[in-house]
Amino acid sequence: MVGRWTLMSSSPGSTYASKNTKWVTHLALSSDIILGGADTQNNIHEISCTMDDSKGQIHSVKLNVWARDTPEQGVYILNNVPFATNPLRLGVGDVATMRRVPDEFDGSEPGSPCLPATPIELSGIAVVASVDEERKSGLLKGFTYLNKGHQWQPFTFQATFPDTPKYEAWKIPGPRSLVHFDATVIEEGPHHILQTSLIRVTLLDVAPASILQALGITNTTTDDRAKRIRQAREARRLNQDTNVEPPHASTSGTTDAPTTPVMTNTPMGPPPIETTPSLHRATSPTPPLTTRKRARADGAVAA
Repeated sequence: MVGRWTLMSSSPGSTYASKNTKWVTHLALSSDIILGGADTQNNIHEISCTMDDSKGQIHSVKLNVWARDTPEQGVYILNNVPFATNPLRLGVGDVATMRRVPDEFDGSEPGSPCLPATPIELSGIAVVASVDEERKSGLLKGFTYLNKGHQWQPFTFQATFPDTPKYEAWKIPGPRSLVHFDATVIEEGPHHILQTSLIRVTLLDVAPASILQALGITNTTTDDRAKRIRQAREARRLNQDTNVEPPHASTSGTTDAPTTPVMTNTPMGPPPIETTPSLHRATSPTPPLTTRKRARADGAVAA
Protein backbone atom coordinates (compact mmCIF):
# COMPACT_ATOMS: atom_id res chain seq x y z
CA MET A 1 0.00 0.00 0.00
CA VAL A 2 2.86 2.33 0.74
CA GLY A 3 4.75 1.47 -2.42
CA ARG A 4 2.47 3.55 -4.61
CA TRP A 5 3.09 6.61 -2.41
CA THR A 6 6.86 6.31 -2.18
CA LEU A 7 8.37 8.77 -4.65
CA MET A 8 12.12 8.69 -4.60
CA SER A 9 14.34 11.62 -5.49
CA SER A 10 15.96 11.80 -8.90
CA SER A 11 19.39 11.45 -7.34
CA PRO A 12 20.40 10.30 -3.85
CA GLY A 13 22.47 13.42 -3.27
CA SER A 14 19.72 15.92 -4.12
CA THR A 15 18.29 18.17 -1.40
CA TYR A 16 14.77 19.32 -0.65
CA ALA A 17 15.42 22.54 -2.59
CA SER A 18 15.67 20.67 -5.89
CA LYS A 19 12.64 20.99 -8.20
CA ASN A 20 13.00 17.36 -9.29
CA THR A 21 12.78 16.04 -5.74
CA LYS A 22 9.59 14.34 -4.65
CA TRP A 23 9.09 13.00 -1.15
CA VAL A 24 6.47 10.71 0.32
CA THR A 25 5.98 12.86 3.44
CA HIS A 26 3.66 15.82 3.84
CA LEU A 27 2.14 17.96 6.61
CA ALA A 28 -1.28 19.64 6.51
CA LEU A 29 -2.88 22.12 8.91
CA SER A 30 -6.55 22.70 9.74
CA SER A 31 -7.50 25.64 11.96
CA ASP A 32 -8.89 29.14 12.04
CA ILE A 33 -6.37 31.90 11.35
CA ILE A 34 -6.33 35.68 11.45
CA LEU A 35 -5.02 37.32 8.27
CA GLY A 36 -3.12 40.58 8.53
CA GLY A 37 -1.23 42.75 6.07
CA ALA A 38 0.03 41.37 2.77
CA ASP A 39 3.14 41.91 0.68
CA THR A 40 2.03 41.48 -2.95
CA GLN A 41 4.21 40.90 -5.99
CA ASN A 42 2.95 39.53 -9.34
CA ASN A 43 -0.35 38.44 -7.77
CA ILE A 44 1.54 36.38 -5.19
CA HIS A 45 0.57 37.48 -1.69
CA GLU A 46 2.80 36.94 1.33
CA ILE A 47 0.39 37.51 4.22
CA SER A 48 1.33 37.86 7.90
CA CYS A 49 -1.03 35.77 10.03
CA THR A 50 -1.51 34.66 13.62
CA MET A 51 -3.09 31.56 15.15
CA ASP A 52 -3.69 30.36 18.72
CA ASP A 53 -2.82 26.94 20.13
CA SER A 54 -4.58 24.97 22.87
CA LYS A 55 -2.84 26.92 25.64
CA GLY A 56 -3.60 30.32 24.12
CA GLN A 57 -0.08 30.93 22.85
CA ILE A 58 0.02 33.10 19.72
CA HIS A 59 2.01 31.86 16.74
CA SER A 60 3.08 34.11 13.87
CA VAL A 61 2.96 32.41 10.49
CA LYS A 62 3.41 33.44 6.86
CA LEU A 63 0.74 32.48 4.34
CA ASN A 64 1.60 32.35 0.65
CA VAL A 65 -1.22 32.38 -1.91
CA TRP A 66 -1.75 33.35 -5.53
CA ALA A 67 -4.86 35.47 -6.20
CA ARG A 68 -5.88 38.31 -8.50
CA ASP A 69 -7.03 40.34 -5.52
CA THR A 70 -5.49 40.62 -2.09
CA PRO A 71 -7.51 38.59 0.45
CA GLU A 72 -9.35 40.76 2.95
CA GLN A 73 -8.11 40.86 6.51
CA GLY A 74 -10.11 38.92 9.06
CA VAL A 75 -10.70 35.43 10.41
CA TYR A 76 -10.50 32.51 7.97
CA ILE A 77 -10.98 28.78 8.32
CA LEU A 78 -8.31 26.62 6.69
CA ASN A 79 -8.68 22.94 5.97
CA ASN A 80 -5.74 20.65 5.10
CA VAL A 81 -3.40 23.42 3.98
CA PRO A 82 0.28 22.45 3.41
CA PHE A 83 2.29 23.57 6.43
CA ALA A 84 6.01 23.88 7.17
CA THR A 85 7.54 24.52 10.59
CA ASN A 86 11.05 25.79 9.80
CA PRO A 87 9.92 28.60 9.66
CA LEU A 88 6.13 28.52 10.16
CA ARG A 89 4.69 28.86 6.67
CA LEU A 90 1.44 27.97 4.91
CA GLY A 91 1.01 27.37 1.19
CA VAL A 92 -2.54 27.86 -0.11
CA GLY A 93 -3.11 26.58 -3.62
CA ASP A 94 -6.41 28.38 -4.24
CA VAL A 95 -7.81 31.36 -2.36
CA ALA A 96 -11.29 29.86 -2.75
CA THR A 97 -10.38 27.16 -0.22
CA MET A 98 -10.09 29.81 2.51
CA ARG A 99 -13.48 30.30 4.18
CA ARG A 100 -13.84 33.76 5.68
CA VAL A 101 -15.84 34.04 8.92
CA PRO A 102 -18.43 36.87 8.83
CA ASP A 103 -17.74 39.83 11.08
CA GLU A 104 -20.91 39.11 13.06
CA PHE A 105 -19.49 35.75 14.22
CA ASP A 106 -15.75 36.35 14.44
CA GLY A 107 -15.82 37.22 18.16
CA SER A 108 -14.52 40.76 17.75
CA GLU A 109 -17.51 42.32 19.55
CA PRO A 110 -17.95 41.40 23.23
CA GLY A 111 -21.25 39.67 23.91
CA SER A 112 -21.97 38.96 20.25
CA PRO A 113 -22.38 35.35 19.07
CA CYS A 114 -19.23 33.79 17.71
CA LEU A 115 -17.93 30.48 16.51
CA PRO A 116 -15.86 28.50 19.04
CA ALA A 117 -12.12 28.58 18.51
CA THR A 118 -10.82 25.40 16.91
CA PRO A 119 -7.50 23.79 17.88
CA ILE A 120 -4.61 23.64 15.44
CA GLU A 121 -4.87 20.19 13.91
CA LEU A 122 -2.00 18.53 12.04
CA SER A 123 -2.16 15.47 9.82
CA GLY A 124 0.06 13.83 7.26
CA ILE A 125 2.90 11.37 6.77
CA ALA A 126 6.24 11.72 8.55
CA VAL A 127 9.40 9.85 9.49
CA VAL A 128 10.03 8.92 13.12
CA ALA A 129 13.43 10.41 13.92
CA SER A 130 13.64 9.32 17.57
CA VAL A 131 11.48 8.00 20.42
CA ASP A 132 11.83 7.86 24.19
CA GLU A 133 12.32 4.66 26.16
CA GLU A 134 8.60 4.16 26.79
CA ARG A 135 7.77 5.02 23.15
CA LYS A 136 5.12 7.47 24.29
CA SER A 137 6.82 10.51 22.75
CA GLY A 138 8.78 10.92 19.55
CA LEU A 139 10.28 13.45 17.15
CA LEU A 140 8.68 13.42 13.70
CA LYS A 141 10.31 14.92 10.61
CA GLY A 142 9.65 15.25 6.91
CA PHE A 143 9.19 17.54 3.92
CA THR A 144 6.00 19.13 2.66
CA TYR A 145 5.33 20.72 -0.72
CA LEU A 146 4.02 24.29 -0.37
CA ASN A 147 3.87 25.71 -3.90
CA LYS A 148 5.96 26.41 -6.99
CA GLY A 149 7.74 29.28 -5.28
CA HIS A 150 8.79 27.58 -2.04
CA GLN A 151 8.86 23.99 -3.30
CA TRP A 152 9.61 21.41 -0.57
CA GLN A 153 10.11 22.74 2.95
CA PRO A 154 11.06 20.78 6.09
CA PHE A 155 8.91 20.26 9.16
CA THR A 156 9.74 19.00 12.64
CA PHE A 157 7.55 18.59 15.70
CA GLN A 158 7.35 16.61 18.92
CA ALA A 159 4.43 14.19 19.21
CA THR A 160 3.34 12.79 22.59
CA PHE A 161 0.43 10.56 23.53
CA PRO A 162 -1.94 12.06 26.13
CA ASP A 163 -1.61 10.64 29.63
CA THR A 164 -5.07 9.07 29.62
CA PRO A 165 -6.31 5.46 29.91
CA LYS A 166 -7.34 5.54 26.25
CA TYR A 167 -3.72 5.72 25.08
CA GLU A 168 -2.20 3.54 27.79
CA ALA A 169 -1.41 0.70 25.38
CA TRP A 170 -0.48 2.89 22.40
CA LYS A 171 3.14 3.02 21.26
CA ILE A 172 4.99 5.10 18.67
CA PRO A 173 6.79 2.98 16.05
CA GLY A 174 10.56 2.83 16.22
CA PRO A 175 12.99 5.21 14.51
CA ARG A 176 13.19 5.28 10.69
CA SER A 177 9.53 4.28 10.44
CA LEU A 178 7.15 5.93 8.00
CA VAL A 179 3.91 6.76 9.81
CA HIS A 180 0.57 8.41 9.18
CA PHE A 181 -0.57 10.62 12.06
CA ASP A 182 -3.15 13.04 13.43
CA ALA A 183 -2.23 15.50 16.19
CA THR A 184 -3.15 18.83 17.77
CA VAL A 185 -0.71 21.62 18.63
CA ILE A 186 -0.31 22.24 22.37
CA GLU A 187 2.43 24.87 22.50
CA GLU A 188 5.81 25.87 21.12
CA GLY A 189 8.60 24.13 23.00
CA PRO A 190 12.37 24.61 23.18
CA HIS A 191 14.26 25.38 19.97
CA HIS A 192 10.95 26.54 18.39
CA ILE A 193 9.72 22.94 18.05
CA LEU A 194 5.96 22.53 18.22
CA GLN A 195 4.73 20.25 21.00
CA THR A 196 1.71 18.26 19.85
CA SER A 197 -0.75 15.82 21.36
CA LEU A 198 -0.84 12.66 19.28
CA ILE A 199 -4.35 11.44 18.49
CA ARG A 200 -3.60 8.59 16.09
CA VAL A 201 -0.55 7.01 14.50
CA THR A 202 -0.34 4.23 11.91
CA LEU A 203 2.79 2.42 10.76
CA LEU A 204 3.12 2.41 6.96
CA ASP A 205 6.59 1.14 6.11
CA VAL A 206 10.30 1.68 6.63
CA ALA A 207 11.36 5.13 5.43
CA PRO A 208 13.38 5.22 2.18
CA ALA A 209 17.12 5.70 2.56
CA SER A 210 17.08 8.86 0.43
CA ILE A 211 14.72 10.76 2.74
CA LEU A 212 16.64 9.56 5.80
CA GLN A 213 19.78 11.04 4.30
CA ALA A 214 18.04 14.30 3.40
CA LEU A 215 16.58 14.66 6.90
CA GLY A 216 19.93 14.00 8.55
CA ILE A 217 18.84 10.79 10.24
CA THR A 218 22.25 9.18 9.88
CA ASN A 219 21.87 6.53 12.57
CA THR A 220 20.33 4.04 10.17
CA THR A 221 22.04 0.89 11.49
CA THR A 222 20.30 0.71 14.85
CA ASP A 223 16.72 1.06 15.92
CA ASP A 224 14.55 0.17 18.86
CA ARG A 225 14.42 -3.52 17.92
CA ALA A 226 18.19 -3.82 17.66
CA LYS A 227 18.56 -2.12 21.03
CA ARG A 228 16.20 -4.60 22.65
CA ILE A 229 18.10 -7.52 21.10
CA ARG A 230 21.39 -6.22 22.51
CA GLN A 231 19.81 -5.83 25.93
CA ALA A 232 18.55 -9.42 25.82
CA ARG A 233 22.00 -10.73 24.87
CA GLU A 234 23.65 -8.73 27.64
CA ALA A 235 21.17 -10.05 30.20
CA ARG A 236 21.80 -13.61 29.02
CA ARG A 237 25.57 -13.16 29.35
CA LEU A 238 25.24 -11.74 32.86
CA ASN A 239 22.97 -14.63 33.83
CA GLN A 240 25.54 -17.15 32.63
CA ASP A 241 28.31 -15.41 34.57
CA THR A 242 26.33 -15.49 37.82
CA ASN A 243 25.56 -19.23 37.48
CA VAL A 244 29.28 -20.20 37.40
CA GLU A 245 30.53 -21.00 40.97
CA PRO A 246 33.96 -19.59 41.82
CA PRO A 247 36.69 -22.03 43.06
CA HIS A 248 36.93 -22.50 46.88
CA ALA A 249 39.89 -20.86 48.53
CA SER A 250 41.72 -22.55 51.43
CA THR A 251 42.73 -20.88 54.66
CA SER A 252 46.33 -20.67 53.47
CA GLY A 253 45.32 -18.43 50.61
CA THR A 254 45.77 -21.01 47.88
CA THR A 255 43.04 -22.45 45.73
CA ASP A 256 42.06 -26.03 46.46
CA ALA A 257 42.42 -28.51 43.66
CA PRO A 258 39.22 -29.90 42.22
CA THR A 259 37.99 -33.10 43.83
CA THR A 260 36.80 -34.68 40.61
CA PRO A 261 37.90 -38.36 40.50
CA VAL A 262 40.55 -39.19 37.93
CA MET A 263 39.62 -41.89 35.45
CA THR A 264 42.32 -44.52 34.71
CA ASN A 265 42.61 -47.33 32.18
CA THR A 266 43.50 -50.01 34.82
CA PRO A 267 40.98 -52.91 34.66
CA MET A 268 39.02 -53.37 37.83
CA GLY A 269 38.25 -56.83 39.25
CA PRO A 270 34.91 -58.06 40.55
CA PRO A 271 33.65 -56.49 43.73
CA PRO A 272 34.81 -58.23 46.96
CA ILE A 273 32.47 -60.79 48.48
CA GLU A 274 31.33 -59.95 51.93
CA THR A 275 32.12 -62.69 54.47
CA THR A 276 30.14 -61.52 57.43
CA PRO A 277 28.82 -64.66 59.21
CA SER A 278 25.57 -63.06 60.23
CA LEU A 279 24.59 -62.55 56.62
CA HIS A 280 25.01 -66.25 55.58
CA ARG A 281 22.29 -68.87 56.01
CA ALA A 282 22.86 -72.59 56.72
CA THR A 283 21.85 -74.80 53.84
CA SER A 284 20.57 -78.37 54.35
CA PRO A 285 21.91 -81.23 52.16
CA THR A 286 19.73 -82.18 49.25
CA PRO A 287 18.63 -85.87 49.25
CA PRO A 288 19.41 -87.92 46.14
CA LEU A 289 16.65 -88.38 43.67
CA THR A 290 15.18 -91.91 43.45
CA THR A 291 13.27 -93.38 40.60
CA ARG A 292 10.56 -96.06 40.51
CA LYS A 293 12.75 -98.45 38.47
CA ARG A 294 15.43 -98.40 41.15
CA ALA A 295 12.85 -99.19 43.81
CA ARG A 296 11.52 -102.21 41.85
CA ALA A 297 15.01 -103.59 41.45
CA ASP A 298 15.68 -103.33 45.16
CA GLY A 299 12.43 -105.22 45.91
CA ALA A 300 13.34 -108.11 43.57
CA VAL A 301 16.72 -108.64 45.21
CA ALA A 302 15.17 -108.75 48.64
CA ALA A 303 12.75 -111.49 47.57
